[in-house]
Amino acid sequence: MKEKLCSYYQRYKTFILYACYGIPPTIISFGGYFLLIELICFPAYLASAISWSIALMISFILYRKFVFHSVATTIKEICYEFVRFTSIRITSGLMETGLVWLFIDVMHLHRGIFKVLASFLSALFNYIISKWFVFKRNANRSQ
Repeated sequence: MKEKLCSYYQRYKTFILYACYGIPPTIISFGGYFLLIELICFPAYLASAISWSIALMISFILYRKFVFHSVATTIKEICYEFVRFTSIRITSGLMETGLVWLFIDVMHLHRGIFKVLASFLSALFNYIISKWFVFKRNANRSQ
């Protein structure tokens, strides 16, 4: 059983690490949002933008170091990775919003279930694109 679990972990290591290292930015995004709204009385859009930005920076740092093991060392290379990473996150945010609109507003499906489905599809998109586009030089190295 132990060998089977170790084999499973080795096969899906990058994805498992991606999911685990996605927890802190998610907590920061949601927690920061509610703290900024409730304690500091920020407008929702500003609280959302600030908490999303902080979570984005933290996820970039965690993913590049611990998940995809980036070897970029120069400021130019790291900035280039960050721009690609941010672009993908913005794209997936728009994709998730579009899916929520389609599933819930147009098709009138269950709000909770299909919000979770849209978020899952967005996260899967982020993982695939991060692995093969953002940190592509290191995709095989972290396997």
